[in-house]
Amino acid sequence: MKIKIFKNSLIQRLKDMVPQNLERYKSGEFSDWITSEFESELLEIEISGIEEINFAKLNERAGDNHVNDDLDVRLLFTSLSTLNPELARDPRLWTTLCHLYALPYIRFRNPKIFTDEGPDLLQLILSRFFVVGGHRGFERTNSLARLWWFGHIARRTGLDFNEAVYALTENTGHRADMIERPTVAVCSNYMSAMVGVLVEAKKNKDDFFDSRDAYRAMLMAVFELAGRKFFPAVEIDAIKDDIKFQISKNR
Repeated sequence: MKIKIFKNSLIQRLKDMVPQNLERYKSGEFSDWITSEFESELLEIEISGIEEINFAKLNERAGDNHVNDDLDVRLLFTSLSTLNPELARDPRLWTTLCHLYALPYIRFRNPKIFTDEGPDLLQLILSRFFVVGGHRGFERTNSLARLWWFGHIARRTGLDFNEAVYALTENTGHRADMIERPTVAVCSNYMSAMVGVLVEAKKNKDDFFDSRDAYRAMLMAVFELAGRKFFPAVEIDAIKDDIKFQISKNR
């Protein structure tokens, strides 16, 4: 399908205009305003494998008052499962989708939009509607990009998709720590092994991952091993054994 996305010039313009557009972010719309005022700053691109962008089910979540990243990832990723990772690293795409396709969901997921004031509110809007802060903007803060990337990681593991998504989203600290080293996070063998260990822990009601200090120590040791062993060339089961050994050392 073809979609019109914001040019970089429009993204910068919108960032500069956040203070005067606060009411639009809280209760207004952007579509008609942007189409009428900034048509020349829209760029038409082709997204292969996607017939339409339909976030109706995601936006309907605004009525259930229940935070559920597991469900949100599945709803978003189902709509954009064929998106390629290169395009998924384009801030223009996510900034466009946040402003034009998912306002109800983003408001529901970020109620502080209605209570924060001053610099806190400006920072909240910038982080949720735009991509700021480098790769962390995609994986942690942008309201839609973060959902897609966790779905993408879950699919790459080769594990049951729903179980992998749940393991990644059940604890925000775990999922952030797992991908904070981009050179490791892009290794599918490592991600398959680590998520597999998380899935097993959830099934066995193992409370190791409830201790952040123990978990972080284990993860740092695993990251060190990744550098010495070159995980892309190591079998998934062997990496799982390394992870489990480090868990046993840090209990």
